[in-house]
Amino acid sequence: MKFADLKQSLKTKAEPVYLVTGDDLYLRAAAVRLITERCVPNMPDLNMVKFTSEAAEFSDVVNACLTLPMMDEFRLVIVKDWEPKKTESNKKLLADYITSPVPSACLVLVAEPDDGFYKTAAAGVCVVDCNKLDLPLLKKVTQSFFAKDKVAIEPQALDLLIQYCSFNLARIEVEAIKLAALAGSGGQVGLQTVTDNVTKDIEYVAYELADTIANKNAVRAMEIVGAMLADKESAQSILVLVLAAFRRMFYACTQAASDADVARALGVKDYAIKMAKKSGQKFSKMQLKQILELGGELDFKIRRGEISDEVALNSFVFEILSM
Repeated sequence: MKFADLKQSLKTKAEPVYLVTGDDLYLRAAAVRLITERCVPNMPDLNMVKFTSEAAEFSDVVNACLTLPMMDEFRLVIVKDWEPKKTESNKKLLADYITSPVPSACLVLVAEPDDGFYKTAAAGVCVVDCNKLDLPLLKKVTQSFFAKDKVAIEPQALDLLIQYCSFNLARIEVEAIKLAALAGSGGQVGLQTVTDNVTKDIEYVAYELADTIANKNAVRAMEIVGAMLADKESAQSILVLVLAAFRRMFYACTQAASDADVARALGVKDYAIKMAKKSGQKFSKMQLKQILELGGELDFKIRRGEISDEVALNSFVFEILSM
């Protein structure tokens, strides 16, 4: 189920096992919080146990589930930031438990999106999808951060805040708290306030640089490069990030599939593909292909010690500007 559906689902019942997974850390934490409030509202200190970064067998997790709750409906067992030994015996223990879970327990497995152990061992359980929210819902949640402090945010400022934070709710919440404090109760956050006070996510800066290069603005492009280097980003990492932005442009402009399908394949939001397509359309498909080949060749030369990373980055930028 989507994270947005979890709260309503919990009003009906709590599932015996949840797999909370996705690329948004804020949503994963929020999902665990909602399940916790539902399962152990009275005595969380007594009825909740967490396994985090411990060298334990999965039998310990199962044994924790077998303990009866006191003054709450469930015994809540959370496995978070911890990987059991990924052995066949542990996989079997988990699979056996899922087949016949303890009715008085709720087991919550919090995992990274690419965790193959849980995907296979926990097949068939209730999966809570905590990937980044779609733009309309993300806007509503972001506005709620401001609304609780009685602060409004202009539509353009809202869009820019989300872009600067690369759709990451954990970052958006931190920046929203700061902006709301600057505006004060009853105030309004405008575009300039976001521009002046919000720290841009490195992924957004990389897109901004790629878009600036696409617009043939050499002066601004070198200003962005200089700022990234001043922030201790290596020239090679900048090259790789900008190359990734151009790769997204290439797929956005060359695939016959819909923006939604391309976004799903690349693991990004539809909006990111629309922006990539807008920037990528300033090049021909052949030029985009040449850019990817150029970037790959320069990165390879850096790794082989044939060229310095700063020379490679400058070559990459100016070669594209001259297209």
